[in-house]
Amino acid sequence: MNYESYPIITSIVLLLAAAIQPLSAQDANNEMDHPSFEELAEEVYGLDQDLVNGFDYYNRYAGCKGAPFFMEGEFKRGTLTIHGQEYRDVKLRYDITSQLLEMEYMNANGGNSWMTLVPDHIGAFQYGEYLFLKIPVGGQPGKFYQLIRTSLFTCYVHWEKRMTALQNDRVFSSEFTEASPACFLEINGKLTGFKNRNDLAELFPAVHQKEIKRLLKRSRFLVKRASPPEMVMILNQVADLINRGGLP
Repeated sequence: MNYESYPIITSIVLLLAAAIQPLSAQDANNEMDHPSFEELAEEVYGLDQDLVNGFDYYNRYAGCKGAPFFMEGEFKRGTLTIHGQEYRDVKLRYDITSQLLEMEYMNANGGNSWMTLVPDHIGAFQYGEYLFLKIPVGGQPGKFYQLIRTSLFTCYVHWEKRMTALQNDRVFSSEFTEASPACFLEINGKLTGFKNRNDLAELFPAVHQKEIKRLLKRSRFLVKRASPPEMVMILNQVADLINRGGLP
């Protein structure tokens, strides 16, 4: 199947074309009583036009096994910041393979439609309980990083999946990898990356490193295999350990 993507403004024009009727000579004097294009668009979509700015969703992963999304890939209610304007109660999901954010909205017929938002316009979003910011880290252009705040430090995690080829599979030509995190810890204004649990432990004062390593080993925590909930849990446990001066 071939898929094509069109700017969402094309859909707006098509859907609203029938609603915008030319004024007759009799109605010309009442032109100010007619709703504007923007008002009609908002009536159709129920959303601000800065928010309804993207492309019609299409499946770009035909023939690939698995899912490209952060977590389970369900649409969840959250917030979205576009050009500094925050939108609440928006249904989102995050494609971490293409690094695109998708939004579910009510279309003109009262059903649900999906669109892919323009990533350049997005400064931050919250997917369920997980907050993401677009920030430049490690000299790289701005990417979306999950923000994890503890009582002592802040962690930034960029999640990605890749597509790898499959051999001798009659159904799928490729599959998605597990989600892979790129992690940076900010302590006292200094941002440092870590790739494994020893790296993580050694970012803290020497007096705490031994106990942190024990905690991480006992928890069987592996940075590259950690899920978002596990990442949040272990980082908060590390902060609690330091605050208490010993193992939880």
